[in-house]
Amino acid sequence: MTRIFRLLSLGFALAVLLGVLLLPLAPARADAGRWLDSPSYAELSGAIASLRPTAGAPGKSLSPDQQKRYDDLLALQAAIARSDDRSQVDNRSSHSIGVYTRYKKAPANSPAEFVVLAPGHETDDDFDLIGLYLPAGVALEWGEDHGVGAAGAPRVARVLEGQRLRVSDPAPVEPAAEATPAPAYRLDLPSFAVVGSSDQVAELPALSQDELDAHPETAPVD
Repeated sequence: MTRIFRLLSLGFALAVLLGVLLLPLAPARADAGRWLDSPSYAELSGAIASLRPTAGAPGKSLSPDQQKRYDDLLALQAAIARSDDRSQVDNRSSHSIGVYTRYKKAPANSPAEFVVLAPGHETDDDFDLIGLYLPAGVALEWGEDHGVGAAGAPRVARVLEGQRLRVSDPAPVEPAAEATPAPAYRLDLPSFAVVGSSDQVAELPALSQDELDAHPETAPVD
């Protein structure tokens, strides 16, 4: 009887193992690639194609700046191709940041709303992130020695559909005794474009970083 019981137990264990092995493997990110047909992805692909050497011009080479731009766009393309959710921003910096968001059910051509996101918070996933506000005097950094310098007027760093962005503080550097480091945002993904105005945003306020830090949080958060 004991032998029969052992055989039955072994047969049951083998059946369970076989059933597990035959289960269909579910993809880790079922919605990955949902932005491949979006207008902004087409714009991104066009920018990449304009830099890529073609068979008709085998001798074409890129300047160092063009090569940086090309590498940045490829990294951005790969990230968006893996994305399974709408664009959002996670503020891991020590500063409040200005962002432009649009509710997911709002018409695509409606202007985005300017809101302020406090440190340690992430925008609500019911809202699309349209752009990151750059106050005058604030630079952007990403990757190794990639970025956009500070300017004398506020600007917007465009965010593409499906782009999940994390903002943090730059790595600390030893400043010169007579100089104060300029403020900067460090991004985990390259910036597609930094513009002085956009038809997607309703306003471009003139706020300094200090004024942003003192501003109450108005962004929808999770």
